[in-house]
Amino acid sequence: MPRTRVTITNVADRREQLRVASRIRTQAVEALRPRLDPENPLNGVHRNRDGQPYFEFNADDFDAVRRFLADHDAGHGIVVTEATERLGEACVNCGNVAGPTLPTVCPNCGFRDIDPCPICGNEVSRRDYRRSGPIFTCPTAINGHYHHVRLTFNEPLFERDGSFRQPLVIVSPAED
Repeated sequence: MPRTRVTITNVADRREQLRVASRIRTQAVEALRPRLDPENPLNGVHRNRDGQPYFEFNADDFDAVRRFLADHDAGHGIVVTEATERLGEACVNCGNVAGPTLPTVCPNCGFRDIDPCPICGNEVSRRDYRRSGPIFTCPTAINGHYHHVRLTFNEPLFERDGSFRQPLVIVSPAED
């Protein structure tokens, strides 16, 4: 059974986005009695890579979900899609799941997971680097050549208040 993703697209204020998404989620859960997918148990409201709030659940009748949400849209710009991609990692700071790949900066709380590549300057997710022993290859080619970097955790990992230090992962050029 495919997951149903509901995204709120037409609310400007970030706090109001979460209020609207939470209210619509509660109404949908009460009316449609959806199930969480045991293989992808995404509970609550999250933000996608574009910063738009969304939630997911499993429903037996996708068209019934669309009809229900169309009736409750109230100009909020609700987009209903079938979510087929696997869920990615959660932000270590707030638990947000932005999509199949953990972004370099969380669209929900702004936590920086990994530095930009120091050679090409691109924002590259940890998962997109290719590992070859202790060295990683950046997926961005410069003049037809790929460059090598090292990824290390930012030590010490924690601030005095117990939160993670930013960025969580430091990227440095690899000495060839």
